[in-house]
Amino acid sequence: MRAIIIDARHRTITVTDIDGSLKSLQQIVGGLIEPVTQGLDEFHHCYVNEEGLHDQPQHFFMFNGGHQPLAGNGVILSSTDDGDEAPCTLLLDWVTERVSFMNLQAVLQWCRTH
Repeated sequence: MRAIIIDARHRTITVTDIDGSLKSLQQIVGGLIEPVTQGLDEFHHCYVNEEGLHDQPQHFFMFNGGHQPLAGNGVILSSTDDGDEAPCTLLLDWVTERVSFMNLQAVLQWCRTH
């Protein structure tokens, strides 16, 4: 299944194939998954680590139009009408234009101004 992976540590955004299983999603984000839709279209979601802020994160990303920085990595997929996982159909360039990477210092500055 086509997915877009956001790697906050290495500041990369790549397209890859995953099996879409819970185990693979948790492995990519490094823990329990939580979907966010901020900054994406109505058909896609990005899984992030639900407990990502508990581990003293140093690497973040944020979607343009998003409501807050997200800790760690993300994986973007879409959904079927039944709510099942489906391949991501977004263009890599579209996602790349909408993601900003941040370190902890930048996130703290963002928090002070928002």
